[in-house]
Amino acid sequence: MSEHRIPRLDASASDEQIRHHLEREGCVILEEVIDHETIDRMLSELRPYMERKPTGNGDFSGFHTKRLHSLFTKSSVLPEFILHPNVKQAVDVALLPYCDNYQLNSNSITAIGPAETVQPLHRDDLLYPLSHPSERNACCTAFWALTDFTEENGATRIIPGSHHWDDLRVPEESETVQAVMPKGSVCFFVGGVYHGGGANRTADEWRIGMFQGYCLGWLRQEQNFYLSVPPDEARKMPEELARLLGYSVHRPYLGWVFDLQDPWQVINGYEELSRGGGRDMLARGEERMEQGRSVRRGETPTARTPAAVNGGARANAIPAVDANTDPAEMQGLLAEAGCLIVRNVVEADTIDALISDLQPWLERKPKGETEFIGFETKRLFSLLPKTRRVIDFIGHRTVLDLVDSALGPFCDHFQLSTNSITAIGPGETAQSLHRGDALYPLPHPSERNLSCTAVWALGDFSAENGATLIVPGSHRWDDTRKPKESEAVPAAMPKGSVCLFLGGTYHGGGANRSAHQWRIGMFQGYCLGWLRQEQNFYLTVPPELAREMPEHIGRLLGYTLHRPFLGWVQDFQDPWDAINGYEELSSGGSDLFASGASRPIQGESVRVV
Repeated sequence: MSEHRIPRLDASASDEQIRHHLEREGCVILEEVIDHETIDRMLSELRPYMERKPTGNGDFSGFHTKRLHSLFTKSSVLPEFILHPNVKQAVDVALLPYCDNYQLNSNSITAIGPAETVQPLHRDDLLYPLSHPSERNACCTAFWALTDFTEENGATRIIPGSHHWDDLRVPEESETVQAVMPKGSVCFFVGGVYHGGGANRTADEWRIGMFQGYCLGWLRQEQNFYLSVPPDEARKMPEELARLLGYSVHRPYLGWVFDLQDPWQVINGYEELSRGGGRDMLARGEERMEQGRSVRRGETPTARTPAAVNGGARANAIPAVDANTDPAEMQGLLAEAGCLIVRNVVEADTIDALISDLQPWLERKPKGETEFIGFETKRLFSLLPKTRRVIDFIGHRTVLDLVDSALGPFCDHFQLSTNSITAIGPGETAQSLHRGDALYPLPHPSERNLSCTAVWALGDFSAENGATLIVPGSHRWDDTRKPKESEAVPAAMPKGSVCLFLGGTYHGGGANRSAHQWRIGMFQGYCLGWLRQEQNFYLTVPPELAREMPEHIGRLLGYTLHRPFLGWVQDFQDPWDAINGYEELSSGGSDLFASGASRPIQGESVRVV
């Protein structure tokens, strides 16, 4: 048994006491935080569902363990746990230095029955291929003891201090300590701490606990709360609770709906097209599109820093090729320059039909209201409900193959992050140069691409009418290097062409100096499947619409799992299966192992950087 101990405090503990233990041991128990009457009321409400719930069917989920999810529809008492002041206190300490706001990541009952064996030791942040050790906590878990936790009945095993280990260090059973605690207590541990359910050696005693996982607001949630708590249910909740579930924006520009609107406002009556693009949702203390100054970005490990990170761009022009160019050549150009134009990819007739479908909405759409959005620019979002023709563009094989080359090595799969029409009108000034991956506070340079954008020319793009400005090679710069206007190159290209650029590449809309010509383009942003999408497609393309789409498009929108456990619904189910008829409580949940892996970790082909 380990010589380490899990520190214990009472409910009056200060922020500094909690911070001290979460930084040093990575875990802490607050004893007897909530009264037994409240717990018993919740267990009484949940009992009918627990009785119907099958036990698991895998080593990780447990063969003698019941796991109950979607608790918000089953218990009226649950908010008292989720919003408990002690929980908010500890999670604030663990996560707020690294995000604008955090969100509920998962919430479930875990009832370990007699004869259950130990769960494999694991880290909760294995969901995200981020390296250890790190100054950043990706997530933090609050684990409530709804019954007494004892060594005999399966108290959770924890290895204090293991968040300081690197990714090569393998945990040993002898290093574990059991989180023995009385009913009503709560154990907190950060995402890098190894832990696992204990063995229940009793004859007839069930050990019942409740997990509340919280994650950084710019990461994808483990549980898809938009499907388990749809808008009609969310709007009945206290605003603070609904925002924790994801009905909020993580500044700048993560999770918006319709006209760059806050989801909470949208589900409470916002009328689409009534704004020109919303106000700039910049982070606190910032005037540019990036995280607030109080959010820690971290540093790029020296050993992994690409060469020539502070030098000038490696190219002074945007490489351009024809659509029939060898794919390997196109992928190499995109990786080297950080941008690429592929000419004449789609026919003019296809584009004209798309614009015809969208014209009624473009005519009604007001112009922007800020410098970044553009005072002479119209931005139209939520395109899929307006025309199915968008599918031909977001699922175009040329684009997906190039995006896969940029993002595929760093995730189990990528997803659509945003999709919009940008119509730059005469007299518009140039947009400030920015990086698409500024949405995520991770350092530059990096061998990992977080996102990749495809801009379709729905009309000719020229230097005069506002062609997108790009700084080739800038994806290799560090965060202190700022672009100059003289370094930006207009992505001039004929109608039907597409320009792709990586998330770290500086770009911005060009100035439209023409007399009467609108420059119309369509943006398709793609991001790693473990990051939060810029646009909330679950609200703009709800299940009843998504299930009518081709499966590969529905999955691109986010109706899919990112292995090993990201985005599930109900009983660890794939969202695509759930919206197509899965019956809740019909399964105990299965182990969602990455392809080719024998443990619940990212697949071996996914690079952890």
